[in-house]
Order: sequence, then C-alpha cells, then structure tokens
Amino acid sequence: MLVVTALALIIRLPYWRTIPAAGDEAKQVVYALQIAQGQGFPLVGNDAYAGPFFFYLLALLIRLGASDPFMGRTVVLVTGTLTATITYAWCRQLGGRSRRQTVGINVLGRRIKIRGNRVASLTAAGLVAANPHLILLNSHVGGTTLLLPFFTTLFLYLLSRAVETDRPGWLIAAAVMGGLAIQSNPVAGLAVAGGWVWATFRVRRSQRLGRRWPLWPLVTGLCVAFVYSPVIVYNITSGMDSVEVLDQRPYLWETHPTIQTFLSNESRLAQQLVRQVSGALAGDETFRSLLGVPLVFLVWMVAGLAYVTRRVSLLPLAVISPFVLVLPVVSSHYGLLDPIRFTSLLTPVFAVCMGLFFTVALDRAAALKSANRTGRLPVRVATCALLVALMAYPLVSLWRYYRSIEQNQQSGRALMNLSHQMVAANDGEPAYISHSLGTMAVKGIPYVPRAYLVLADIRHEFLPPDQIVGRLFELPGAASMLISDQDAEVIRQFAPLTRWAGPANEEAQRRGYGLYILGTGSVLTRPDFVRTGDEALGVAPRVPVGTPIGEGIELIGYDTPTSIPAGEMLHLTVYWKATAPMPSGTYMGFVHLSDPATTALVAQDDHVLGQDQYPLNAWQSQDVVVDHYVLPVPDDVAPGEYALRAGVYTWPNLTRLNVAEHPDDVIELGHVEVGE
Repeated sequence: MLVVTALALIIRLPYWRTIPAAGDEAKQVVYALQIAQGQGFPLVGNDAYAGPFFFYLLALLIRLGASDPFMGRTVVLVTGTLTATITYAWCRQLGGRSRRQTVGINVLGRRIKIRGNRVASLTAAGLVAANPHLILLNSHVGGTTLLLPFFTTLFLYLLSRAVETDRPGWLIAAAVMGGLAIQSNPVAGLAVAGGWVWATFRVRRSQRLGRRWPLWPLVTGLCVAFVYSPVIVYNITSGMDSVEVLDQRPYLWETHPTIQTFLSNESRLAQQLVRQVSGALAGDETFRSLLGVPLVFLVWMVAGLAYVTRRVSLLPLAVISPFVLVLPVVSSHYGLLDPIRFTSLLTPVFAVCMGLFFTVALDRAAALKSANRTGRLPVRVATCALLVALMAYPLVSLWRYYRSIEQNQQSGRALMNLSHQMVAANDGEPAYISHSLGTMAVKGIPYVPRAYLVLADIRHEFLPPDQIVGRLFELPGAASMLISDQDAEVIRQFAPLTRWAGPANEEAQRRGYGLYILGTGSVLTRPDFVRTGDEALGVAPRVPVGTPIGEGIELIGYDTPTSIPAGEMLHLTVYWKATAPMPSGTYMGFVHLSDPATTALVAQDDHVLGQDQYPLNAWQSQDVVVDHYVLPVPDDVAPGEYALRAGVYTWPNLTRLNVAEHPDDVIELGHVEVGE
C-alpha cells in the first residue's frame, strides 16, 4: 500500500498547481477565509447544493497558518493520492475469496508467487493511480466536488468491511463517509443509495447484524442524513434555495426528458465512462473516437463487471446501476473533460472489477500451453507486459495533454506567479485587476489574483480600465495593476506605467496581459475634458447658471440648441466646477427633459461625473469639468416646449445633493422647443 501511495503521489505531482489553470476554485478559499475570520458559519458551501465540510477544513488550515490560495488543490492532491490506496484496500477486501490462490510469474529465471487478490489490487490501484481524469480533475483542481472518488471509494471499502466482519462500527463509519460524499456533491447519493441497498440485503444474513436486521439499515440511513443535515436544514429555512441554484444551471439538467433524450444521454454517458476509465483526453463525442485502445478498455470494463457480478459481489453493479438508469433521465451534462467530475467516482469501481478479472485472465493464461523453451516469454509474462502497456497508455495521453497546454501557454503558471509577485512586492499600495475582454480571456482572472490579495489583506479592486484611471486620480501614489496590454495603452494616456520585469511577465505577454507598476510620485495627466488654471478661468458657457450643488460643486452653465425635431438626439455640454473636496462616493450627474406641465419624463441621461476617468473625488479646487450629455427625444413626443432640469445624486443610494432654494434639489436650466 505504501508503494501504491507513493506511486500515485509521484504521478500527480507534475503540474499539479498549474494544469489545468485554476478558475473559480479560488473563490472557495476566499469563502473559507470568511469562515476562519468568524464572518459567518454557513450550512452549505459556496454552491448551495454542496455541504460545508470542505470549506470548514480549509478554514481550519487557514487558522493553523496556511495562506496559500491553492490549499484546496493541496487537499485534493492528498485525497486523490489516497483514492488509489483505498482502491487497493477495497479490491483486497472484495476479492477476499481468492486470498489462498497464488499467481506465479517467471522473472529473470526466478518464479515469484503473489497472492491472487494482491495482483488484482495492484492492478486496480495502478489503473486509478495512472488515470488522467482522476489526476487532472480529482488531484489537480481544488473543489468540493472533486472529493467524490475519495469519499465514495472509502464508503464502499468500509461497507464491504462491515459486511465481512459483521461489525456495526464499520457500518456506521461507512454511513459517515457516504454522508460526506453527498456533501461533496449530491450526485454521490446515487452511489450511496446503491451501496445501501446492497448492504441492506447482505447484513440480513449476518450473524450479528442480522439479529436486528431492520434496525441497521435504518440507523445507517439516518447517519447519512445526519451528516448531510446542514444542507437539509439550510433548504428548509431558505425555501429550497439549492433547487433554485440548480435551476440557474440548465446545462446540468434535462429540462424536458423523453425516451429519445434518455437514449441519447445513455449513449453519451456510456462513451464518457469509457473515456474516463481508458484515459482518453482527446477526440470528439462519438463512438468512433473509442476505436483503438479505448475499445480494449471497453471490453475489459464489461468483462470485469460481468465477472465480479457473477462470481464475487453485486456491490459494484449496485453502485453503477443508479448512474446508468437515473442520470440520463435527469442530466444531459456529458463531455470530454469537465463533465467527468460528476462520474469520476465510478472509475475506482470499474478499476476494481477490471483488477479482479485480470487475475482470472492471468490464471487462465497460465493454463495455456506456453511457447517452446527457445527463449520466448511465458504467457503470464506476456500478459503482464500487456497489462503494463495498457496502464502506460493513459500516462502517454496525459503527457501529451500537458505538452499541448504548455505549447499553447494555457497553464496557470504565469498568472499564479504574477499574483504572487503582486503580493510579495506590495508595500501598502492598492492593486487593480482590469475587467475587460483582454483579461477575461485569461482563465483564472479575477479569481486567482483576488484570492492572493484577499489572503494577504491587500486593498484591491476589479474594475474596467477607465475606472482604474479614476482610482489613480482619487488615490494618487504607487499602484500595481494586473491588466491586458490593450488596457495598459489606455491607462498610459494618463499614467506612466512600467511593465514588471520577470519570466512570468514574459510568458503572460504572449497571452496579451501582464503586471504593470505605477511608481511613487508619478505625475498623472488629466483627461482632455478637464480645464485647469487660465484655461478654466476662460470657460464661457453659452447659458451661464452659477448654482452651487451640495458642499463642493457648482454648475457653471451649459450649451444646448434652443430647438430640436422629435426623434433626434439632444446634445448638451454642461460645465461643472469643483469648489471644495467632496466625501468619498460615486456621484451621478443627470440632465432630464420633461413636460413642464405634468413633469413627466421625456428623455434623460445619467452618468458618473467625470466619465469614470476623473471622478468627483479626484477634482481639484477650481477644476472645470466639461461634461457631455445626450438625450434621445422620442419620435412620438408632442410638439412644444419642454423643460431641462439637472442635478447630482449619489450612487447607489440615489440621494440627491442639496440645491438651495430649488424644489426637489433640481436646477431648472430652461426650455427646449421640440418640433415635428
């Protein structure tokens, strides 16, 4: 078992932090941080249908001093490794009838005898240890759903142990693991239900558990429900919020199941099971993609399941059957990689069946008359060599996948290193992550850098580039920015950015993004709509107003045509002036066109004062900001005079700033004639 564990860990270590690139899994660490800080003690995970166990485990690690945003991957790496170990133990437990049988293998002239079920267990554990999907998904991605194979395999081992030893303690332990499996994702309920039905009939014939036969199935069912009870209580008190969350993800569900959709989903599920067990990572979603080595695995899977069902145990069939019969009815979510996370728990089940069948095949092969004694390998050695080749095939597929990801610069290494650098080099300055097409195309933004910054307690914001410019004016001084190269060109019009020098930034540059630094004392260039000094003094609006608004703004005046045809755009230029510093906040300037008799609104334009790039908090005393408003006049509005009104309000509480001696804190600008 130590050898199996070490082998599984060694296979999983390469690229475990970078391939696949981290995505929204980083949100789970932020969620756990809130628990660790006592901000809340939720009954569910960040997805309302999952339990909180994984998140409280991460919170405990944070309280113990862990500060790695990828600690979820560390947990899953450990459980993914141990899944191979547990598969070994379960296969030995399930194949206990063959313990006295031995298999002899000639190696370098020596005959080595190994217990038959140990060969089966090594085969099953090897298939799990080398399986690409269990490596990529269930060992390299930090999420609660990715714990499914670990908990379900442990549940099945404990269940088999309970039946064989006839001890209720093992049965209770199995129920606890079953409840944790369902906490990881409710889809595990199919496997737990199948195992529970199998155990219910098996313990009936047991000497000790059979004495109170109706009691033990009830007790184990209640234990499973108790472990899952946080989610149950949450749904009772929230009006079944979990169902609403699932309804928001229609890609998971078959909205209108029919016989035709069931058969189609059944076919897709069968293909997915073969792909995930054989380790196929490429190809299309057709049976043609299964030709070759995957077809050999298909035959091996079916033969193994048939043999185990007939000669060893009904437990694997009881676990697989609910998925085959129920899942195609309720779900249409199948595919090449990501959807396999919901069925990956079946890979160890098939691996055990395949391992037990291999032992029989090896024994039958030994019964064949081997080749002559002139140097040809014995049949058993040839069979073992074939097994090694089949187990190596998934690893070859995995390394090809790694190489493809690296060649296309799609790993998460650059983003991880840049995020780490933002934290390591931070000296109290704010950090910004741009919200634009360029950065959103990079998997992991904003989740990964945000997780690093949150754990380091660094002030940061996720903003469009124009709003980042506004923040630089509001908070002058040093800043670090994880932005696209196009965003950098926009910001450089106002701030002298420097691209951080480092290998990670060079790699990121090939993807069109990177880490940029604004040094302390950098001089910012105001937008061209801001007038300062003599230029501000020379501003002369066509219609002067000179009305103070609030404690630090003055509406100097405006320019606008006196008439406009219906259906056209009414363009206004409004001149604002800063007279005193304003409190922090978002301020919206508005211009409304309304019916003077009824005050009914006809057209309006509300937007942030300073157009995001130069928000009100950044205005210097005596700055004049030239703001443009565009009001679409409806084409069906009646001809006549309409009133123009203007003002300022705070966002998002919609509180208007005071305008002395003006009703409703609105300035009457005048009238505009709307013609036909």
